[in-house]
Amino acid sequence: MKENIEKEKPDFEGQIARNELRIKPAELKIKKRQAQKSRFASPLLITIFTGIISLLVIGPASYLQSGTNVELEQRKTQSSLIRKAVEMAGGKNESRLKSNAASANLKFADAAFDFRRT
Repeated sequence: MKENIEKEKPDFEGQIARNELRIKPAELKIKKRQAQKSRFASPLLITIFTGIISLLVIGPASYLQSGTNVELEQRKTQSSLIRKAVEMAGGKNESRLKSNAASANLKFADAAFDFRRT
């Protein structure tokens, strides 16, 4: 029995080698396809693509937000100036001088903010 196994061993090894040679080209084709697919799905390319998209979206959004913030701060300043001018003119025993000062302050604030808008 041992002799039979020893005699058939080279035949089996030859069959295995032939089968491997027949399978190798198919394996290479599959590996090439996988390599081509993974080239476009590599972590580095995905990261670079995400960064570019982020810059394209966040840049304009940030610009618009900063413009809105500047306008908001201008309105806050203008309203505080108007509030101070009205407080100066407030009271039952106000003099004409206080009233004129409040009016001048309001005109100055209005002119200052119209100047900034242009």
